[in-house]
Amino acid sequence: MTPMPATPTARLAHAVALLLILVFGPQPAGAQVSSAQRGTLSILFGQGSGPAGALAAEVAQRKELPEITKHSLGWQIAGGYNFADYFGVETGIARIGTLKSTAKYLVRDQITAESTLSVISVDLIGRLPVASMLRFNFRAGVAESALNTNLSTSQGSSLPFGQSNPVKTRRFGYDAGVDAELRMNDHLSLLVGYRAFPNVGSDHSIGSANGTYSMVVGGLHVEF
Repeated sequence: MTPMPATPTARLAHAVALLLILVFGPQPAGAQVSSAQRGTLSILFGQGSGPAGALAAEVAQRKELPEITKHSLGWQIAGGYNFADYFGVETGIARIGTLKSTAKYLVRDQITAESTLSVISVDLIGRLPVASMLRFNFRAGVAESALNTNLSTSQGSSLPFGQSNPVKTRRFGYDAGVDAELRMNDHLSLLVGYRAFPNVGSDHSIGSANGTYSMVVGGLHVEF
């Protein structure tokens, strides 16, 4: 019998199957421990969170209120070097913004608070292989955070007496995080992770929400 010609759908299915085999096929022996003496670059995006939801109300009422978590876009770009198979160092820049809150002010006005967070960090990375293509990366290090809050009123009323604007708070502290890393090949991986930046902001300045800010992120990791 004369074989039937392949349909466009069948050819597409074959191409997809071949691509999956090339990308996710068996890795060479020892591929999991081939990271030593390599540079690294990670580009990550996701959701940032922080206890900034009550900032506008705190400014309007001139007192500290219970924390309310707000969410916004977050990202991180980090580069580093693997000095051993399971250990490396990275320095990165992360940003969360804009965390926005509003509150009633005076009789007919409204205060709006918009906060952004920038963090510069230097981390030690520990890598734990669990399969030929999967490993978990744990990070901890030092970090400098800069939390900036801009305040405005919808009707042009003056802010409460003595209220600074913008409110800027810099803190030196630490950060931590964990990633699940799926290795697509010997140089390219997919990352899904969590970043925590504790003790950001100040509990002494109205308009600067003190607490732990965080990000749930995903993106690409390259070793070269």
